[in-house]
Amino acid sequence: MAGIPKNLAAKARLKLSDGTEFYIEVRKGSRFCNFYATYTAQGRGRKRVVTAGMPRHRGYADGIEEAVEKIAAALNENGKRSQHAPRPVNTKIWIHRKRLYRKLISMRPDELGLTRVSNGLAEYLRRQQSPPVLPSIPLGHTTMEKRWKILTR
Repeated sequence: MAGIPKNLAAKARLKLSDGTEFYIEVRKGSRFCNFYATYTAQGRGRKRVVTAGMPRHRGYADGIEEAVEKIAAALNENGKRSQHAPRPVNTKIWIHRKRLYRKLISMRPDELGLTRVSNGLAEYLRRQQSPPVLPSIPLGHTTMEKRWKILTR
């Protein structure tokens, strides 16, 4: 059996009623937008088919336990609506690297790569300085050349 991958912090498995296994992983180096990596596995051994799923962002849940509960609840809702939709039968959670998992969970969104978004127009108006005031030149007393020299100083 192969060892635990070095960058894997935590992993959860939901076994579904049709034999499919749904996995959720938290890995080192995950960004905010794809913090919880998901995939499904069908079959066993060499005939196993692994399909990448939609990643969940860090704001989706406060921990892998809550993410598992939310996904299980969503799968149960789908199972209620359709007789053919698989429902979760069993869930299991492994926290392989406890320190790394705690560190990743406690990181702020900007540390996970979420950029700070601000209203561009409001920022521009707030930072905008008043235009420079040009000296007023009486038109009748100076020539055009002299006016130009005064303005371009």
